[in-house]
Amino acid sequence: MITVQSPNYHTGMQSLPRPSASGSAPAAPSGAPAENGRRIDPLFCGPIELVDGNPSAVQPSYKIRAGGQEITFHVGHLTAKPVKFWEMAEEDYQTALSFLEPDIESLKRRYLVPPSEAEFARSLEENRKSPALMTYATITIAGQIVATIDNQGVVTTDDDVVSARLRGLLPDSINGTNGPDLAQARADAIAKLTGGRLNKSATAISQRAFESLPPLTPPQSTIDWAGLREEQERLQAQAQDLKQKRAEYLRQQTAVKHS
Repeated sequence: MITVQSPNYHTGMQSLPRPSASGSAPAAPSGAPAENGRRIDPLFCGPIELVDGNPSAVQPSYKIRAGGQEITFHVGHLTAKPVKFWEMAEEDYQTALSFLEPDIESLKRRYLVPPSEAEFARSLEENRKSPALMTYATITIAGQIVATIDNQGVVTTDDDVVSARLRGLLPDSINGTNGPDLAQARADAIAKLTGGRLNKSATAISQRAFESLPPLTPPQSTIDWAGLREEQERLQAQAQDLKQKRAEYLRQQTAVKHS
């Protein structure tokens, strides 16, 4: 089936974002690699400590301790050096701190939960009832339907020959918009190009009625508020710890200068 639509195509079934067959989980917060379900934060307030390593093995491995956790990494080589973020130059320290203080909109994006298959199917069923998706007209040749136009102006055809003849010849919009006016213009053009008969449907509506319809709505993503708040609290605690260590470091530096 081939569908032709306009740039101003009214949001409909074809434009709904479909989740994966298994259902999508919320995007995991960014972080460094984890082992056995544990996670090392990229900006934890503490140095990386190399505990053990076997770089000469066929699969080189290193064990590090960070944030009170020990994790084994199987890597080619270890390039990271111990870093104390509170001892960085001011610009670098502020950059590190900014990662621990993301704005709420950024967190919302990270904790968006896509609609489930059931929610997607329910939304499709609700949208199918909208007059916008009902048939405006059909074009028939020798009694066979070769093209269908809905009230948005979307053209659907299963005929490859008709599709090839229509390509690039149908109007994109009427007065910059879509709807029954566009549907009529496209139906007239298809009938003329194919020599077919235009049959207006009983479900056809007027442009004014079309413009008064509520918009078709795709299934909405939701926010994992519990996960978001937990992440907020964790980051806030780390940011506070980093600030305290920074303040202590600066006091020590000042004391050394005046000693």
